[in-house]
Amino acid sequence: MIFVSVGTQKFQMDRLMKQVEILAAKMLDKKFVVQYGNSTFVPKNCECHQFMDRELFPNVLMRVSCLSYMVGLEL
Repeated sequence: MIFVSVGTQKFQMDRLMKQVEILAAKMLDKKFVVQYGNSTFVPKNCECHQFMDRELFPNVLMRVSCLSYMVGLEL
């Protein structure tokens, strides 16, 4: 499973989500789980969640083979 998460920042990550959709369409043998946050573009061919609760998030992390996670800091 491939997990892509953008966290809970107020910013949208539509360009990333569009690229995830393209990749998922090319890798139909892989399951994609996406936490898209405040993005307005929601990728197709993926299991999508706007946000994940404290129970679902670690369960997904335990099953991933590839992880892409956006981390931001407010200064």
